[in-house]
Amino acid sequence: YYGAMLARGGHDVGFIARGEHLRALQQQGLHVESAHVGDFHLPRVNASDDPVAIGPVDTVLMGVKAYDLESASKAIAPLLGPRTFVVPLLNGVDMAERIGAAIGPERVLGATVFLSCNVIAPGRLRHVFNGPLVFGEPGGGRSPRGEALEAALRALLGTALEGERLREGALTVIAGRPNVGKSSLFNALL
Repeated sequence: YYGAMLARGGHDVGFIARGEHLRALQQQGLHVESAHVGDFHLPRVNASDDPVAIGPVDTVLMGVKAYDLESASKAIAPLLGPRTFVVPLLNGVDMAERIGAAIGPERVLGATVFLSCNVIAPGRLRHVFNGPLVFGEPGGGRSPRGEALEAALRALLGTALEGERLREGALTVIAGRPNVGKSSLFNALL
């Protein structure tokens, strides 16, 4: 969903996918059903199962299942340029640390995301809930890379926030939203 929104907003986005989902993206593009932002179709998307084909990028938004995290963290190496950073968009409190162990902790921002978006068919997403996306430097404070990401996402989503104290903010948001455990994430590297 976040990759689709960035592509819709004119950003150069590469999608890493596999199997039927990849074939659908390559042949039909990406369809998003959303009562929040309106349905839309991206007829052409840059999609591959090979990170080498995408090449180095500015930012990797990583949304994989936790059981694929270790292999995905290693697989993104061809996407990493000198200034590339990774934002994990998946469930779990230690995801940034786990990704950082594979690629270097200086390359990873922490994140907390509240989103419900499901793959309903290959190349088709249904977006049903849009909550806050909070991210920031693991050690706290703001950074130029976080501010740039915040500006891009806020312009498209209205809910992105670079948090100066990410862990405290995440706990506050979780405490205020008792049903967030029901959310799911788009299962792909963006």
